[in-house]
Order: sequence, then structure tokens, then C-alpha cells
Amino acid sequence: ICYFGTKEKIVISKQEVKKIKFTEGFAKIMKNKYFWINNVNTMVIVLRGGATTIVNWLWVYMLQNDAISAGLITLMGTASLIGMTASPFLCKFLGKKYTVILTNLPFLVASVAMIFSVSNFVLLFIIMYVMNSCAAVQMITAPAMGAEALDYQQWKTGDRLEGFSQNFGIITGIIAIGTNYIVPTILENLGLLQNYDVLFNPEIREPIFRALAYTSIAGAIACCIPFLFWDMTEKKHAQMIEDLKQRALEQDKEAGIEESADELEARLAGI
Repeated sequence: ICYFGTKEKIVISKQEVKKIKFTEGFAKIMKNKYFWINNVNTMVIVLRGGATTIVNWLWVYMLQNDAISAGLITLMGTASLIGMTASPFLCKFLGKKYTVILTNLPFLVASVAMIFSVSNFVLLFIIMYVMNSCAAVQMITAPAMGAEALDYQQWKTGDRLEGFSQNFGIITGIIAIGTNYIVPTILENLGLLQNYDVLFNPEIREPIFRALAYTSIAGAIACCIPFLFWDMTEKKHAQMIEDLKQRALEQDKEAGIEESADELEARLAGI
């Protein structure tokens, strides 16, 4: 479905061939606040996922029943289906910004609930289901908002900087490596080293679960903050695309290439 249903959405003139120096492209993309918002979110999202670390521990160290675990693992997998299916509809009615923020709220509530549910398998399962559903929503919104950041860059400076966006991500990824050490450090300080069998002991397991819940609370809040500064509405993005289409037509006309608005739309649709 993805292979045959995906269309190229980049709006450029027919003769567009542009080379940008690395330093120039990097300097331009560093000024793109939408890239900063997306990448700051990437730095802290690992904290939000701290509590989801326990999902496989539920079967092994709490439930301890292979037959039931097999069914529940399959059921847990449907959480991502729900989140990813709901995402386009949420984006349509709420916009991407509020979809991201509002789906972080159930994650936050679930994290708080986890603090008081560490000894109850059923409640923990429900909590993990909610968390996985919310996380799956942003598997759809993240690349879509990344694409909008690229469209904004083209609209602002006339440059397509996909390659530079990857370089930008590498740099912020170095910082993300540091945040990735936070959860393992917490686990080590609570006595979870190489011997995970200690998780069979509720007196060790439950404080670890609570600590991860607190980590997810901090992460869910941190993930919301950058998007408070995201002002790229769906209407604003649509207007930018229309501007880019008009520019592409004018550039083709200046280059002696005749292309109507209908022909441009057909080219963008892959017809």
C-alpha cells in the first residue's frame, strides 16, 4: 500500500538542478526553527519511553505463563495499529501540532497511573497498551512534520535541503546518545545490572517500575514543550505549497518551458 500509494510531493520547476555548498546549506538549515523543534523532541523522546521498557518484563517476571503471554503479546501489538490508524484522522481534525501534544497527555496520565499500579498486572497491561497507542501516533506525525519543515525551508530560501536535514539530525543525535544513558543509569542504580532475574523479586521490580514511570512523566512533559512553538498550521502549509507551485510555473516560463497549472498538478500526482 505504501509503495503504490505514495506520491512525490516536492514542488519544483522542471529544470530545477541546484547544488549547495555544505557550509551554506548547513547554515541555512540551522536557522530553521521547525528542524530544531523536531530534533529537540528526538533528544528527549527516549525519556518518555522509559516506562515502555517494562512491557516484555511483564510476561517474563510478572505473569510467568508462556501460553497466556503469547496471546497478550499479540494483543499488545494491536496498540500500534490503533495509534497509526487514528493518526491521520486526528491530524485532519486537530492539526499535527495538537495531535502530538494531546496524545502526549494520555501517555502522561498513564505514566502517573503506573506509579500506583506496579503490583497489578492487569492495570500495567492497560497502561502499556495506552502508552504504545499514543507512541504509534507520532510514528505518523514525525515524518510528516519533518516534511513540512523541508517545505518551509524551500519556501523561505528556495532550497531543498533533505541531505542537510540528515546531517542536522546526526549532530543532535549525538546529544540524544547522552539522554539514552539516563534510563540504563537509573536501572543500574536500582540494582539491575547483568542479572535480570532479580526482577522476579517484587521488592526490587516495583521500585524500578516506579522510577521508570517518573522518567516517562518527565519525558512526556518534555516532548510537549518544543511543539508549543510549532506554528506551522495546515492552512499555513497549504498556502506555502500554493506559493511554491506559482514559483515553479514562473521559473519554467522564464526558462522557456511551457507548463500549465493543471500539468504541474498532474506531475506532482505522478500522472
